[in-house]
Amino acid sequence: MTLLPVSVLFVLVGLLSGVFLGPGGLLLGGLAIPILLFVRKICETDDHALRILWLEVLCLRRRRAWRLFGQTLTLAPIRYGRDLLTYRRPFRKSFSQRAG
Repeated sequence: MTLLPVSVLFVLVGLLSGVFLGPGGLLLGGLAIPILLFVRKICETDDHALRILWLEVLCLRRRRAWRLFGQTLTLAPIRYGRDLLTYRRPFRKSFSQRAG
């Protein structure tokens, strides 16, 4: 499934660079060869390997406060260090405790 878009993209890049840069620009289409070999090697045993790789890339881009957690990828549902409300919420009294 990934072979077609990557191939078409690099064929178009090669043709457009050939028009603007001359015959040497056609070699830019050859940049697809290492990418296609990488995709082939990754997908030899697992057909969902590219989805897993994309998920890892997204997690690495979205990781925040990684120094607070020993430089590991930690997904936390609360926003550490951003809002004072995050730290006050567990100690907040409920309405019934305030009234009594």
